[in-house]
Amino acid sequence: MKTFTKKLVRAFYSLLIVFTSHFAKAQPAGALNFDGIDDVVWFPYNSSSWVLGNSFSIEMWLKPATSSYQLIMYPGYGCWYCPAYVLSIGDDLTCFSGGGNVGKLVFQAPNGKIVSDNTLPTNAWTHVAITYDGQVLKMYINGILQQSMPKVVATVTAAGDRQMGCDNAGCGARYGYNGSIDEFRIWSGPRSQYEIQSYMNCEFTTTPSSLTANYHFNHGTVGANNSAVTTLVDASSNASNGSVALGIFALNGSTSNWVAGAIVNGYTTTASPTVAINVQGNGTTISDGDSSPSTSDHTDFNGSLTRTFVIQNTSSGTLNVGAYLTGPDANCFSITTLPAQNVV
Repeated sequence: MKTFTKKLVRAFYSLLIVFTSHFAKAQPAGALNFDGIDDVVWFPYNSSSWVLGNSFSIEMWLKPATSSYQLIMYPGYGCWYCPAYVLSIGDDLTCFSGGGNVGKLVFQAPNGKIVSDNTLPTNAWTHVAITYDGQVLKMYINGILQQSMPKVVATVTAAGDRQMGCDNAGCGARYGYNGSIDEFRIWSGPRSQYEIQSYMNCEFTTTPSSLTANYHFNHGTVGANNSAVTTLVDASSNASNGSVALGIFALNGSTSNWVAGAIVNGYTTTASPTVAINVQGNGTTISDGDSSPSTSDHTDFNGSLTRTFVIQNTSSGTLNVGAYLTGPDANCFSITTLPAQNVV
């Protein structure tokens, strides 16, 4: 009887193991991991989406493994010519004078630089965004405005080569990014905080006209042998696909391979943003995009030296506010009392 019972128990566990393994499914990948040595994604030479112009936005999810100096976006070519701009962790060391801001996100062009307030956390996903409207350069971390730098960047062009993850040309591989990247986008205009917060946790399954580069990283299988998956597809109409080189990337195992992403593959949203701004003058709401001065909302000063405007947040989240003056007559005005940085 005991022998029969043992055989029955063994049979049961064997059946359980077979049953469990039969239903174990491979997990589709949603990000790309870089080894911090020589892993690089090459994008088409002179790809137009990397020419940022005088109005642009860049956004992506980052999961760095270390806080050392690392290149993320590098449109340059080793020792041959300098990049037009650099997105990195820590100051650029290739052409721009640098070496500081260790562990912080840095966007730098020949005529301007913006740096995150704090170091990026390691081994955790962080959403980052850089925007420029022709007047003010801004940096957002997880949808929250970090820095705002007026009039520091003019038109941003790009050299012929486009590299993500390191500078792996001319001088050999250097300053490699050690970590993962997901949902990389380039826009031809400035994204608002409203828009960044609304869509940073989802994918654009259709492409808006201003989205000039749109990489979901939904390729391969997490941790598996992905040696045949060597293309990072651009879902925008430009189709500027990136080359994920076999022989540089391991494309097998938990690093230097396609890995789990920051957001759910294919997820989109129709949820309302958590912040919305309303500005009033003289108790009258100033319409979005209104460029015609009026005495009714005090945008026409009508001989008065001082006007007061009220900033309201009409949604449920926390609105982060910065104040600056732009335009041809900006030097004729000054702000005597700054608004609160956070409006709930």
